[in-house]
Amino acid sequence: MVSFIKGFIDYIADSYFVIENNGVGYTVYASANTIRGIELNQEAKIYTYMNVTSDAITLFGFLTREEINIFDLLKTVQGVGPKIAVGILNTMPPEQIILSIITEDINAITKCPGIGKKTSQRIILELKDKMKTQSENILNKAAPISFLGQTEKQDAADALTSLGYGQSESFSAVMGVYTEGMDTSQIIKLSLKKLSRQ
Repeated sequence: MVSFIKGFIDYIADSYFVIENNGVGYTVYASANTIRGIELNQEAKIYTYMNVTSDAITLFGFLTREEINIFDLLKTVQGVGPKIAVGILNTMPPEQIILSIITEDINAITKCPGIGKKTSQRIILELKDKMKTQSENILNKAAPISFLGQTEKQDAADALTSLGYGQSESFSAVMGVYTEGMDTSQIIKLSLKKLSRQ
């Protein structure tokens, strides 16, 4: 088992990179977040998962323990292999994945490549309790959490944080009340009601 590789980045592509360690170049498939965080000819420490099948041995790599921990949890779900787990991490950072699961936001998860409604429901069912144990540590490190261009959600969450609510509770409230087609004012109104009941 290869837990991590420390070396210099020799090549970067859209979905993988090559890292050189002691004269050997390792091809490592990675999330978009990890690929954005590395630089050519710069040293990096990459946490890895080795996937062994009958016809290939593939390395998946991540810059942070938070990412690989979420990856490890996702691939325990039936129907979610390493490639789909990386696809989820390409769509949402770890803190958004956690919030989507603990608030049972099926719509957010089904937007990830290769994830249908049934798989999304299975992810929530199997990981909700496990994600709750991960949430405090990862959400506290998130700086900042974003909804990746989902304007109405982002604006509502920003409004709640400006009112004095914490970042993670604001995002959790928004994700807990949001349904497709809501405008910002509706999201804020329902989120405030949800927060006032807590």
